[in-house]
Amino acid sequence: MEHLDPADDQGAAYWALQGAKGIASAPALILITAFVGFAGLSREAGLT
Repeated sequence: MEHLDPADDQGAAYWALQGAKGIASAPALILITAFVGFAGLSREAGLT
C-alpha cells in the first residue's frame, strides 16, 4: 500500500477548514467558555 499525501490533491486551506469543522460542537463551546472564564478570573486576581 503506497502512502498518499492529501496535500497533493487539495491545498492547505481545504485541510484547515476540515479541521475547523469540529469547533462548532458542544464540547468545544464548553472548553472555549472555560478558557474565557479562567482568563477573566486570573485577570481579576491580578495574575496577568
